[in-house]
Amino acid sequence: MFNLKIKNDNDDIEVLSILSYKISTDPHNPHCIFIKFYSYNKNNEISYTLRSDERFKTTRDINNALDTLLSEVTKKKHMLNICENPIRSYISIGYDNGKNTSSALVSLQFTGERTL
Repeated sequence: MFNLKIKNDNDDIEVLSILSYKISTDPHNPHCIFIKFYSYNKNNEISYTLRSDERFKTTRDINNALDTLLSEVTKKKHMLNICENPIRSYISIGYDNGKNTSSALVSLQFTGERTL
């Protein structure tokens, strides 16, 4: 379980305890994956579509980046911060991609709305 910190349009911050997440890919768009968080304290699901920037060329690249991100979150080294609005949400995470220690900055774009 880890915490997902969401900042809404009113700049209110909501912290959800996430029990699990599910990742699915779009076979027609290798730059797009779907992630669904299952929350404990709200008993709901939060769904996002994750679109990579142009540095990610394959589904494997996207999944590797997301797996790295979520493994860091589940180790509780930091929270995943998503600034949410009804249309688009953006998040930038620094992580070690194995090539440049702690210097790679991955920009992930979340689109879609929360599913309550």
